[in-house]
Amino acid sequence: MLVGVGGSGRHSLTRLSAFIAEMNCDQLEIRRDFTLKDFRTKLKELYEISAFAGKYYLKTVLIFSDNDVVHESFLEDIQNTLNSGVVPNLF
Repeated sequence: MLVGVGGSGRHSLTRLSAFIAEMNCDQLEIRRDFTLKDFRTKLKELYEISAFAGKYYLKTVLIFSDNDVVHESFLEDIQNTLNSGVVPNLF
């Protein structure tokens, strides 16, 4: 978690760190009609990408900023992901 003043380079630092650690970096693309269903679909994609598939799996970084919080339920799903690694009723 990075906290700081806007324009201080948090996104750039996160992308650079992910590149150095050879990790996939992904960010939400928020639209006007972005719903909880769209958010959960994105989370499913990230879980599937980072899940063990054969002998390779891809470590993934999700950039989620305060501007991406369209619905408060997004924060609940992020909290569940951070606490237990599982989002209830995702699959």
